Formats: sequence, structure tokens, C-alpha cells
Amino acid sequence: MGVLSAIRDFERVAYDPSSPASGAVDWHRAYRDMVALLRTFTANLRCTNTEHFASRPVPSIDDKLFDEFVAEDVARRRREAIDRALDDDVTDPEIRG
Repeated sequence: MGVLSAIRDFERVAYDPSSPASGAVDWHRAYRDMVALLRTFTANLRCTNTEHFASRPVPSIDDKLFDEFVAEDVARRRREAIDRALDDDVTDPEIRG
């Protein structure tokens, strides 16, 4: 499980002699957050110690609407990247002349 590996690695780094003094506090905050995340995750499964239930059904997404959303999002991001690049060119002293 990725969460458990991440928190283990965080602990190793936090308590390393080269880490800042606040490393232990940071680790405890991360640990608290991960415990809450895992509790929420397991609560959503509705499983108990003695019973296992199938996962809750995931609402279906209309593929056409999702494809349209992705296409529009990609186009918007490209326009923004082009606008940023053009703005950077205008402020570049070599290009302004």
C-alpha cells in the first residue's frame, strides 16, 4: 500500500540525524493525516472485521461528456501556455530590440 510506504519513508527521513529539529513534529502531523485518510478509506468500504462487502458502485460518467471536457481542458491549457510564452517574449530585452 502506497500510503504505508510513504509514511515509513517519511519517518526515516524525519528522524535522520541530518534532518531539521522540526522533522519529528512534521512526521507526526503526516502520520495523523494518513491515519485519518486510511480511516475514511476503509469506512467507505463498509467492511467489518467479520464481513466483506463489495465496493460501493462508482457513478458512471458519460464518455462523450468526459471526452469533451478533456479536449476543452487541453485546448485551454495550450492557449494559456502560448499566452505565457508570448508574454515572456515581449518582456525579453533581446526580442524587444
